[in-house]
Amino acid sequence: MDGNRGYWDRPSPHIRLGVTSRILAGYDVERAVALAAAVGYEGIVLYCDGHLPHDMDDEWVEGLRQQLSNHGLDVIALATACGHFATLGDEECEIEVQRLWRYLLIAERLGCPAVHVSPGGPTELGRVREDHLLRAAHYLREVCDMALGRRLEVLIENEPGITSTVDGTLHLITLVDRPNLLVSYSPGCLGVTDRYYGIEAIERMAHVLVDVRVKDVVLLGPSYGQPALLGEGDLDYRAIIAWLKANSYQGFLSADCDPMLTIRCSALDILRHEYAALRQLIDES
Repeated sequence: MDGNRGYWDRPSPHIRLGVTSRILAGYDVERAVALAAAVGYEGIVLYCDGHLPHDMDDEWVEGLRQQLSNHGLDVIALATACGHFATLGDEECEIEVQRLWRYLLIAERLGCPAVHVSPGGPTELGRVREDHLLRAAHYLREVCDMALGRRLEVLIENEPGITSTVDGTLHLITLVDRPNLLVSYSPGCLGVTDRYYGIEAIERMAHVLVDVRVKDVVLLGPSYGQPALLGEGDLDYRAIIAWLKANSYQGFLSADCDPMLTIRCSALDILRHEYAALRQLIDES
């Protein structure tokens, strides 16, 4: 690799606003990039399931890289939807590893520093067993070793399964024991499954936290929440952002509003609302 890892090689003195392309799932990736840039976002998380299939040829990827550059958008991460190792057999896991190898090559070409991998695991609280953790750790170690040689990071997000709690996330990172396995912090997912989703969670994960995904949730009971526009849910993002600012966080806050909300308003309206709400929270926190 040529030494350029995208935005991670260019520290910013301020928190930057990004967006996940899944909000714009109804648009092709070229249009999604153009819309995100027009609203004012500085970076984009490319959701590969739909926007960036692993079998796209190099010429197409190069065209996307050029378009991103033309719009001044950094690629924050590739959200691959690959992995789910915890409950798959060995043959299935190896297929996932090969898909991830292709995404590492795509990330390198796009100047993207990180690839998101899902460890998987049972989504019901209390159902994750030690053998799930060990299987996920084994294959994550393999992926991390592949990524190390290309100066790329592997991100695990707080999502249903092994990483749905802070304890589960940190335990898995300890088991994998690789310096390039880091965390994409998602208060929206943690808030549904772990009462310590805010400052307590950040402080425990600060040493491995490199990305923040922002989606609000109305908490309706244990392990259940309803997607909401930012500011209409129950999560205290003001306190989270204040902590990040006080601790000189230099990464992105990426709007990750659940696309289910397009039932009540358009994707473009959501894009604009989340940007304005995030900008206001940053200014006021």
